Amino acid sequence: MVFRAKRTSENMAVALFCAVILYFVHGFIGEICLGSDIAEKIVSIICAALRLCLPSLVFMGLQKNANFEKIVLEKSEKPSVISNIRITFVGFSVVFVFGIFYGMAFPSAAVSYAYTDPVSIILTFISAVAVPAFLEEYLYRELFCRELTVHGHLFAIISSALLFGLMHFSYYSFPYAFICGIVIGFVYLKTGSVKYTVALHFAQNLLSYVLSVIGSLVDGDIYYKIIMSAVVVICVIALPTLYFLIPNNYEKFAEKEYGNVTSSAFLTFPMVVLIACILILNFL
Repeated sequence: MVFRAKRTSENMAVALFCAVILYFVHGFIGEICLGSDIAEKIVSIICAALRLCLPSLVFMGLQKNANFEKIVLEKSEKPSVISNIRITFVGFSVVFVFGIFYGMAFPSAAVSYAYTDPVSIILTFISAVAVPAFLEEYLYRELFCRELTVHGHLFAIISSALLFGLMHFSYYSFPYAFICGIVIGFVYLKTGSVKYTVALHFAQNLLSYVLSVIGSLVDGDIYYKIIMSAVVVICVIALPTLYFLIPNNYEKFAEKEYGNVTSSAFLTFPMVVLIACILILNFL
């Protein structure tokens, strides 16, 4: 199992290096397409999809070549669909509220969308809402987080969130992406299914996108009231949801889950080099 953990770490590093290369390719192509908004958005969609699809395919290919079977998530008991929905909604509420206040505290980290033509709205929706929700969840949760559970669930959540945050290539957005990764990773391991984290991620991206578009159409004071109203409504719904969730899942939340491989096996040479390179890129 230690050999698998080290080989898996190396495979993750190789897969993410492909994403790093595509990040530079995207920047180069973006310079060529400069001046055409539609062309630039189409290129962004294609490159964003490739930056997530190619690492997924590379990682799965390397794991298959090493004859590693898919890890089965161990659950003490299968949670009900209602319980999973509650966990997902509470996770969404945490991510959304944290994102609102983080954006207020650090405006440079906030992404603004101000489009009025239908084509731009649709293309931006695909690149900013749909593509990340589906492909990021498959790569960082279904593939990476699942594999890292050999080190324990807590390590799997934190390390997959670290890679998720770093691969946003921005030290402004890293804290937000890292915290989101932790919350989403927790939801993934508690529900045992990526479909719930996809729903969470999609809802967060969609609501943020809609609010950003609204912000470009109304005055600042009105936008602030809309934002705060959304926060209040979500918190009001989330608190009773959390109240009904915890008593029924107390033992499940409190149970300690340990892996059987030391966490040091994750820090292979390729992984250390990858993290060092991405850290540098985050500050460029």
